[in-house]
Amino acid sequence: MPTLLSKRRFTIDDGVDLTTVTPVNSGLKYRWQLEEGTRFYRKKLTTKLLFKKADYTFFKALYDLGTCNDIVLTIEVYCGGNWTIEYTGRIIISDGDYHLDRCEVTYQILPNDLYECMARALKTPLNFLDYGTKMTMQTIFGTVETTTCTYNDVEFGSPTLKQFFKSCWFGGTQSINIGFTPEADVAWRPIVHNQDFDTPTSGQLQLVTTWARETVNYPGGPPPGNGWYNTTGDTWVRPVLYGKVIQDEFNYTPVDQYNFEAEVADVDISNGGFCRKLLPA
Repeated sequence: MPTLLSKRRFTIDDGVDLTTVTPVNSGLKYRWQLEEGTRFYRKKLTTKLLFKKADYTFFKALYDLGTCNDIVLTIEVYCGGNWTIEYTGRIIISDGDYHLDRCEVTYQILPNDLYECMARALKTPLNFLDYGTKMTMQTIFGTVETTTCTYNDVEFGSPTLKQFFKSCWFGGTQSINIGFTPEADVAWRPIVHNQDFDTPTSGQLQLVTTWARETVNYPGGPPPGNGWYNTTGDTWVRPVLYGKVIQDEFNYTPVDQYNFEAEVADVDISNGGFCRKLLPA
């Protein structure tokens, strides 16, 4: 006649190691029970598990260490040539019935199921006012000015780069930025860009980049808000914020192209978030 351990194995996860244990029970009994005050039925192991000898020493050592965390017990059954999980439960070390004279301990195994996960999550406090890193809110204080730089000459650079052309305000015949980071000190940031390699003829490159920044005349110091640069006299500038990015894509058919377009945001709250990201589904 098969014994309990001939078809099952018991593994303890104490948060550090996985340990195989061998209860001395002759069998296991399960029961689906209605959770008090709810409409949830939970599978519960009604058999208390008895441990002796080496297993007792193992659990007693956890008890002596003052272990407060729940210990997870996984029960697997061997069927069809494979081990499959039959039950997952929790052991509260301090709740064991210890018999020092007989070197044995008995535990009531508590469920460790989806209901338990949900119940614990509902008890976890969440401060909605402290979501994410504290950031600042920026509104348009001055006016948004734009300038467009155009290049139509021999190819340079690479079709795989985002070559934002800036020679009309930076100087140099082939001056580019290859990212969206605003230009330091002058605050220009690309909002529209089109680049075409081998257009209109092979070996020719066309770049058209429209730049934007916020500017204001403000005597006596920096205007309200953050990120301002003083260009000349009472003129202050700062980078615009992107609202919606309308287009940001490479297209290599029939010629190598890259196109970008973004809306300038009138206001931006950089630490905002949707409630659906905070609440469980």
